[in-house]
Amino acid sequence: MNVIRMCDDRRPGARPRWGVLYAILAFVAAALVGVETFVPASARMAMHGVVVAGLGGAMLWWNRSNRLALDQLEWCACASAAVRVRVIASARPAAPRIRTAPTVLVGRGPDARVGGVSAPGDTARR
Repeated sequence: MNVIRMCDDRRPGARPRWGVLYAILAFVAAALVGVETFVPASARMAMHGVVVAGLGGAMLWWNRSNRLALDQLEWCACASAAVRVRVIASARPAAPRIRTAPTVLVGRGPDARVGGVSAPGDTARR
């Protein structure tokens, strides 16, 4: 069993990829400059919305892909010795029993009726 301590920096992906975040921001800044320069004034507002929505999506993606590394930034070197996990066992209550009336079959074979009522798909005449 491979055990990795919480503050072990040799773990792959232990640091957030800040360069990717900066590249996203640089790309968005360039896109906004391009919108201001090349897009006619009538469509500029819509393009700003598209660029900002793309920025929001890219930042959500970056945050989700770096969540482990961001969480590990806040742990100190002695965190693995200081963290305690307490497990409290509890018995789950039994599911309530549902009482139903017994099913009575009247007849046998294709003419069988459930409780005197036609069964689904029954084509027999009454």
